[in-house]
Amino acid sequence: MKQIFTNIVALIMVLFSWSQQDFHVFPKNHKTTPGSPEGNGSLTQPWDLQTALSQNAKIINGGDTIYLHEGVYLGRFISLLSNTKRDSPIEVMPFKGEKVVLNGNVKAGGKAVLVVRGGGVTFRNFEITFKGKFPRRQGEEGFQIVSGVDHLSGMDCKFKGLRIHNVPGSGFGSWKRTGGTQIVNCKIYNNGYFSTKRGSGVGIYVQNESDKTRIIKNNFIFNNYYKGIQVWSASSRPKFEYVKNVRLENNVVFNNGLPGNKHVDNIIIASDDRQGLNVPKNVVVRSNILYHNIDFNDKSDGKLGPSLTIGYRHTSPAKNIVIDRNIIIGKSYPVRVLHAKTMKFTDNIIAGGAVFIRGSNLTDLNAKNWTLSQNKYYTYRKAAIRIEGQKNYSVDEFNSRFSPKSGSYWSSANEITLPAVLFMNKNSANPERFDMVLFEKSGKDVTVNFTKESIKIGTPYRILDMADGSVIKEGVVNRSKSIVFPMGTRNGTEINFGVYEVEFSGNAVKRRGFIGRLLERLF
Repeated sequence: MKQIFTNIVALIMVLFSWSQQDFHVFPKNHKTTPGSPEGNGSLTQPWDLQTALSQNAKIINGGDTIYLHEGVYLGRFISLLSNTKRDSPIEVMPFKGEKVVLNGNVKAGGKAVLVVRGGGVTFRNFEITFKGKFPRRQGEEGFQIVSGVDHLSGMDCKFKGLRIHNVPGSGFGSWKRTGGTQIVNCKIYNNGYFSTKRGSGVGIYVQNESDKTRIIKNNFIFNNYYKGIQVWSASSRPKFEYVKNVRLENNVVFNNGLPGNKHVDNIIIASDDRQGLNVPKNVVVRSNILYHNIDFNDKSDGKLGPSLTIGYRHTSPAKNIVIDRNIIIGKSYPVRVLHAKTMKFTDNIIAGGAVFIRGSNLTDLNAKNWTLSQNKYYTYRKAAIRIEGQKNYSVDEFNSRFSPKSGSYWSSANEITLPAVLFMNKNSANPERFDMVLFEKSGKDVTVNFTKESIKIGTPYRILDMADGSVIKEGVVNRSKSIVFPMGTRNGTEINFGVYEVEFSGNAVKRRGFIGRLLERLF
């Protein structure tokens, strides 16, 4: 029996070797095995990164993996990889979890550190940034606008576990001709620059002409110079639709605009179309945490600070928009509905000044084209909903006139009650780390219990700043398996909102062996 099993495994390995290949990439300046255009992609004769990303489908295709070995890859890169098989992706990822950084801070052309033209490729678990000093103010000597990732063309690409930060442009451009894209478990922060007018550079700019749904899930998007997630078109006279079919789910989006000295939309869903053709539609915003700095006891903060805006131009009102089960915290207007034709706004928690609704929406409100139910409003004043040109309504007044069976209710902002742990997710790039969002209204320390996560007693841990990786606290797991997190003002947040990574040393699930990974990929 043992011999039969051995023979089966040997046969599978032979078949696997015929069908799937691994290729290796090293930095050009690696001391022992520098990557080179003259290489063949083997471990002993590796490619440089641009050579690997330029291979055609005869060399690299679905099921193949490009392994990036540890180091800093200096330059700006274009991926032309194209998957013609599509039953399994081309993978571009670090070798054995090594740290890989793409550094775009060079004097060169290219409007992004990584440009992607080609489909069926998964990019995972590496860092994209500008290292060192560089100007971030338009007009300064040496200034250039460079984004982190520009996905220009190619269907069904996935971007998982990327860390995109500190580039003088937008973090990620997910453009119209890239249907089926997924952006998952990424951290996108501190991107942008000062233009002549304001802070510029968003976290993610999203467009989609495809009927496939664009998925943006489990990401942290914060402290970008302009907006967080911008589902948007600036074209006034487009010839077709491309602000549609997007799902934003379980993202943490906070304090965008802060580096540009103005809190702006964490999420905006809108179009500047003057013709009514390219209207934003079929967009789902579900189970996200949207936050701007707020003192729940201070009514005097009159700054706009919207966390969510729907619609922009009256000629292109949003249609079939679902806003469901989100936590939306902002300043004077945490939610703005400027122009929306049809919308479901359900089971959300809203905190801040008041919800703002432009008066032109009254027709659709009266026609019951909006579903508004089971929302919880925590605002400074009882008049929690303002309709432009009408009046400021209390939630009870609004329900009575527009949504009698809504089940929504109001409480004062300083009475807000939220779970201490708003978000906890195992880090996709490192199984020993958890990404966490904590809330404590008055800024007291938060105790988190890790019993359900199977963390062993005596395991060393470190609490890390999510942006710069600095150690906030370290210790060992005690018998209660509870860890006390010190709240503070890291990443520019108020003391009531904390974002962390916690790392447990030597507690990770063992990596699957070759046979385990082989069987998983085959079956």
